[in-house]
Amino acid sequence: KKIRSACLAAGLLTCVAVVFWVAPGLQPPPTRIVLEEVPAGAIAHLGTDTSETDEVPEAKPIRPRTETPEPHHSPGALIEQVGPVEPSLISANTNLSYARRAGLHRTADPLHLTSSVALAIDARTHETLYAKNEQAILPVASLTKLMMGMVLLDSGVAMNARLTIEPEDVDLLRHSRSRLPVGSTIKRRHALRLALMSSENRAAHALARSHPGGLDDFVNAMNLKAKALGMAHTKFVDPTGLSNGNRAPAVDVVRLVEAAPKYPALRAYSTTKKWTLRVADQTLRYLNSNRLVRVAGWPARLQKTGYIVEAGFCTVLSTLVQRRDVILVLLDAGSVADRGRDATRLRNWLNRQFRAEGRGR
Repeated sequence: KKIRSACLAAGLLTCVAVVFWVAPGLQPPPTRIVLEEVPAGAIAHLGTDTSETDEVPEAKPIRPRTETPEPHHSPGALIEQVGPVEPSLISANTNLSYARRAGLHRTADPLHLTSSVALAIDARTHETLYAKNEQAILPVASLTKLMMGMVLLDSGVAMNARLTIEPEDVDLLRHSRSRLPVGSTIKRRHALRLALMSSENRAAHALARSHPGGLDDFVNAMNLKAKALGMAHTKFVDPTGLSNGNRAPAVDVVRLVEAAPKYPALRAYSTTKKWTLRVADQTLRYLNSNRLVRVAGWPARLQKTGYIVEAGFCTVLSTLVQRRDVILVLLDAGSVADRGRDATRLRNWLNRQFRAEGRGR
């Protein structure tokens, strides 16, 4: 009887507790999710979804925001919190880019870009329109050549003077291909055009090597120029971008792309679609390395592409979207084709954003 009474009492207490727990007004308040509309120009949300759907969100996407911070953050979220930083490499696979070894490609974004890093800004107002892992300090490959071009033009050297391709201009690090034979001569301005439109590495190296102060002095001038432009977290160690020691976050690369169009030669040379040059008794035909400029006919004021394993496929563009000057930076796309698709998807999204803004006025 005592045991039965104890069980009945315990059961009664359990029922009372359950009633009080589910009774209206007595439940513990759940974590509240607020659906917040992203205003035009706001930074796109970085979540943890890894969907690869081809659907592109409508203008002014909706993003969830919790009132209490989640204990887990995506790699991009961590970078955004601490400012420019070199991400920790969590994979030992040297066949992958640094961004992918750090897991940055898993950072989700509303456009499902393959690029681990993306940044779009309004060139006039400096308003951030879209951002993903923009603080990650990563190798920038041949985007380096834009800085090389500015330093070369700043030096005041004679651009019609001829320079000779020497054995030290041959790439022994990556063994990249070049059609400029050792011993051939080329005008400086032609070498600069090839370096910018087709990423000609021997041409770029020869331009820096033939600098009056020598190669080391030229690279030092590149770093001084970076500081002068406010690229506080950028470092250059060579003029071509073949070294993975040339590193910068996208927020610094934007400053580079803002400054470069002020040089008419850089605008003209980087956007040249095709070029024919007579070198060493042979006719060489070069094409722009950026299909968006060469084939798709984007209205680009400036462009540059780049690739080394550690950087992945990169591109920068200063272009027009709905008559607004916009700078796009994409680092570590999955392939040449992905690089173009990411840029197109981002530009199309901005186009819809701007049109929605116009309708809302």
